[in-house]
Amino acid sequence: EYEMYHEMCLKNGWNFNLISVSDGSSSSLKTALINFIYSRCSNDYQILLQYVYLSEEMPSQDMLLQKSHESDIEIKLKIEEDSLELDSNRVELTGDINTLPIRTNEKKHILISGLGILKFQLMKKSDLQGKPTNFYFLEIDDRKTIEILERAVMPSQAASSPIGIILKKLLSDTKTFFLFHIDNDQENEALLN
Repeated sequence: EYEMYHEMCLKNGWNFNLISVSDGSSSSLKTALINFIYSRCSNDYQILLQYVYLSEEMPSQDMLLQKSHESDIEIKLKIEEDSLELDSNRVELTGDINTLPIRTNEKKHILISGLGILKFQLMKKSDLQGKPTNFYFLEIDDRKTIEILERAVMPSQAASSPIGIILKKLLSDTKTFFLFHIDNDQENEALLN
């Protein structure tokens, strides 16, 4: 199902997202997703990648910085008409995931709650000056953020926190696909096909 959704959004130039809701972080799902995007899109699209971890309890982190001492840099997020602009390190996805400087499991502090965002900016190689398609992978793996998501999906509820505002924005202005309770021991690549 996800593969058809992915292809439909790209074909129509819609900004879209995949929201993973589970009881623990899954670096294998991130790896499978990055490999999926690269294998499906690299022939026709230039792929730029950003990866941040946003928290309301601790400083947010740029997960693409190679040196941990650089993680104290404040991440600014700007909400645009139909996208989120992240003031963080951006790398071009040009090959194997192992060449990326991703700190998937290293966090400077143990974050009690927060939101992992992988943002893929896809530019058609035939029109690099055109409007990009933005794809967001949101990783929600703690009870507090799940509760914020529950309030964000209810139209009558106003967002009362920064993460709630981000979730409400993406749910209202982009196409959304959910994956719930992913088994972290399962082979996650099969979920994307």
